[in-house]
Order: sequence, then structure tokens, then C-alpha cells
Amino acid sequence: MNISMRKIFLLLFALGFSSQALAVGLIWGEGNWGETDWGVDEVREPVPPPEGDVPVAPKIRSLTGAETDAAISAGAYADNGSPAYSNSFTESDYITIIAEIAPDPDDVGVNGQLVVVLVSVIGGNLQWSFLSTDGLFESWDLSLGSLGAAEIVEPLDTSHSITIFEGELQAGIHKMAVGYWPDGGQLIYTAKAINIVVSN
Repeated sequence: MNISMRKIFLLLFALGFSSQALAVGLIWGEGNWGETDWGVDEVREPVPPPEGDVPVAPKIRSLTGAETDAAISAGAYADNGSPAYSNSFTESDYITIIAEIAPDPDDVGVNGQLVVVLVSVIGGNLQWSFLSTDGLFESWDLSLGSLGAAEIVEPLDTSHSITIFEGELQAGIHKMAVGYWPDGGQLIYTAKAINIVVSN
């Protein structure tokens, strides 16, 4: 990928995440979550998602800015009472974050990967991470060459579901982008970040 395309992508990606509300957040690196359990002290049975559709991401963009017919939905819910999609939680909530990705019809049948990126700001320092195939959030240097896959899909189907996170989150503001990358094609992602706010 040439330098100008990379700069355009990073600018668009950063704009999708930009917000003054990022003043407090959580670094989603492996060191924050421990070796395998993301900091969760107990293992719970998966909580069924709320009834109804997963919230649809309003802006889906390709790396080049070209039109795409892809659709991406993502939402978070807690297991307290009747689960409902929300973006506001407390530290004691056991949260599940899920996404549904429907690739552009032109990409169906092509091998590719599902991608999840998270960002936070702590002490004025911006920290980027991506979800790896091991289920861990790893630090990301914003180089497309080092952006890892949350899941490798061979081939891309008409729809894919992925559980991004299950557990308790520290207080802060967490921003997430979800997308997919067809082999030989352009990264498709949610240009408007998905926000999750966790209070004390």
C-alpha cells in the first residue's frame, strides 16, 4: 500500500474515533487483561443477546472511500435483569460485546479476515489495540501491515457473527471499530466508532 493511501486511511480512522470524551479510558493491551482471561475473575455462562436486531453502525466505509454495500452491526449488553443493548454500564456489570458483519456481495466467496480495533486515552496518551485470533487485545502501531485479524474466514460468507468481549470493564470510555478485509481487496470498517461508557 502506498504512503498516501495509508495516510488517508489513518486520518479517516482517527476521525472516526475522535472525541473529547476520550480523556479517560482503558488501555486494551494484553498486560491489562492478564494472560488468558482479560481480567475476568469468574467464568460465566454466555448471556443470550437481547431480542431484536443488533444496533446498525451508521457509517460503513472502505479504505479508498469507495461505495460499499457491506453492513455492520455491533452492540453491548449486560446480564443484569432483562438484557438490552446499551452504551452505558458500570464496573460491576458483566458485559458482552457482539458484532454482525455482512460483507459486500462482491466480497462474498473471497477469503478474508474480520477485524476489531479499540482505542483509549489515558493521561493524554492515545493507545490503539486490535483483537487477535487468540481472543486478546494486542497493542497496535497503526501500521496496516501489523493489523491482526480477530478471525480468519475462508471464505467470507453473507454474514458473520463475532463475540468481541465478555466480562467486566474498568471505568472509562472505550471506542471500537469493526470491519473485514477481503484478500486482495480493501479494508471495510465502521467509520463512526462504537462507544461504550463504563462508570464507577
